[in-house]
Amino acid sequence: MNASEQGRCKELEKSILDVTIVIEMHVQFYIQDYRYVQLIHSNATIMEGRYLVTHNHFNFPLTETAAVGQEGYLAISLRRSDGELILDSAPLSVFTIVYADTATLVLDFSNTQGVGLFDLYGLPSADFVPWGDIQIDIGAEVAQVDWDGDTSHVVWTQVNSLPKDEGVPQIHVDHYVQLGSSGGGVFLHGQHIGNNWARYYEQDAFTGDIFQRYIFQRYSIIALNSAALVQLDQR
Repeated sequence: MNASEQGRCKELEKSILDVTIVIEMHVQFYIQDYRYVQLIHSNATIMEGRYLVTHNHFNFPLTETAAVGQEGYLAISLRRSDGELILDSAPLSVFTIVYADTATLVLDFSNTQGVGLFDLYGLPSADFVPWGDIQIDIGAEVAQVDWDGDTSHVVWTQVNSLPKDEGVPQIHVDHYVQLGSSGGGVFLHGQHIGNNWARYYEQDAFTGDIFQRYIFQRYSIIALNSAALVQLDQR
């Protein structure tokens, strides 16, 4: 890769991280009657200055604050990709769910005047493309948002499979994302085409000892954008 290509990659990485948000869900749970509150992280992408596009496998309802003695979410915080806090311990009522399918959620963070939270902070939005409008082949390079426990970053990886008849339009990529990266955007030529939906690994079960099994394949499953989701970006 020459200097010009390296510079272009750095520019794309910055633009992707500028539209990336880390979601912190404050979750309440109980162990032997003792109450604990923990932060559960995921990633999301800004759309139209007011929406966050993320995954749809949260463990508890996002619209119901957990009552005393009940496990569930208490509040939500939002951070930029570098960890900068932009929303601190807000009630779940600060957003509404405006789109949901098997793999993807869209959360609306706008006030009663329709002003988007991310517009208020002057944050940019991504360009979203539905899966039916993209041309992608095995071996194509995509940019994938991952998370290291503190900040988000971009990994360049390749498409290794184009599954069909799986219900959810999807691609598989070589990179195996870390916990907390669910919902992070995947980009082709700088455009958002999907989000981190799941990660998968296979083991050689030749031996009976699970600790000696050799992991011979692992990858990420990317849920591609539906046309209905992208229509929100065109309002």
